[in-house]
Amino acid sequence: MSSLRIPGLGPIVGHTADDCCRIWIRAGDPEDNKTELSSSRRTLGIITIIALDGKSVKDSPIYYFRLHREYDRTGTFLLGKESGIDSKASVQPLLADTKYSVRVATLTIDDPFPDDDMIQDQELFDRLPDANVWRDVLLDDGQLDGNRSIAEFRTFPDAKKLLDKYSFILGSCRFPGILWRTKHADRIFGPIAGQVSKPSKKEPAPRFVLMVGDQIYADKLNRYIPVGRADTFEEFQERYLTAFGSRNMRELLRTVPNYMILDDHEIEDNWTQDRFANGSKRQLFVLAMNAYMSYQWCHSPRTFGTRLYYTFECGGYPYFVLDTRTQRYLNTEQDTLKDNHMLGRPSLGQEPNQLSRLLDEAAIAEKNSASLKFKV
Repeated sequence: MSSLRIPGLGPIVGHTADDCCRIWIRAGDPEDNKTELSSSRRTLGIITIIALDGKSVKDSPIYYFRLHREYDRTGTFLLGKESGIDSKASVQPLLADTKYSVRVATLTIDDPFPDDDMIQDQELFDRLPDANVWRDVLLDDGQLDGNRSIAEFRTFPDAKKLLDKYSFILGSCRFPGILWRTKHADRIFGPIAGQVSKPSKKEPAPRFVLMVGDQIYADKLNRYIPVGRADTFEEFQERYLTAFGSRNMRELLRTVPNYMILDDHEIEDNWTQDRFANGSKRQLFVLAMNAYMSYQWCHSPRTFGTRLYYTFECGGYPYFVLDTRTQRYLNTEQDTLKDNHMLGRPSLGQEPNQLSRLLDEAAIAEKNSASLKFKV
């Protein structure tokens, strides 16, 4: 067994509520590039709360959690609601409207059964020492770089109370730039991260950040120009590592809840699902979705199973985040416009489609006297 390491990427503060928060990391195992060794190793995450409203916490439970190879050695821990993770540590709900600091690290272990993907979490964790053996390392600021191991967030207000006002950040289209312009791509996230860490009455800290597409550009120039176009998993992976690993964005991602949804450039410029249906872009779509699920979907709410669209609530106000890309269909036949859909084809009495669910959520919000403010 190896010692603890800082995450290779992250932490990212994901979906948050008044009693829980989803924390995401990617492993940073130096043996990953050695195929003959990485196939016999498993990588785990380890997490604990280190501060509550600025006051140090010395006896918070410590948890192991899985980092999945099928998700590019990424994983999330739903702090405050996870169950069955480790019988040696009970999980308590988080307190509403409270600032938490947590520290995460990765642990790589040699596994005698590396191909046993059916192994349950508890069975795997039972092979490990009690997680408390790592307490001194996790609480020692000199052992693990805080900028790469500590996540900070404020839980949402009590869901039963309606806030008069609050702020959040909305953005999209983080173009990475070309040549000398690449350094500009990260600049905008500096002031936003500063507003989170040093709020004022004039500019209060945002409750969350909503990134509504094009977090990466798989095709930097144009889908018809092969220069800078991702068409292998390693190239999609590189886009995410570069984007989420840049200095200012990494700081923002670890200090405030982040919600994400894809647009076309996570796959290909002006993407519509008919390209997948006719088979011409099937492999590209699968590669793009594998990367997207690993780096964005994993820390999002999972309201509708593996569907990419989702709902969440903050301050008594509901949000419905739409997937207008993988649900978008374009009829390319010039003689008809009957089969164009942005929110998915009609359900025809089977599983409700995205539009049906949106209308249902809007009706519930209206019934509960919560105004429908945004449709993203």
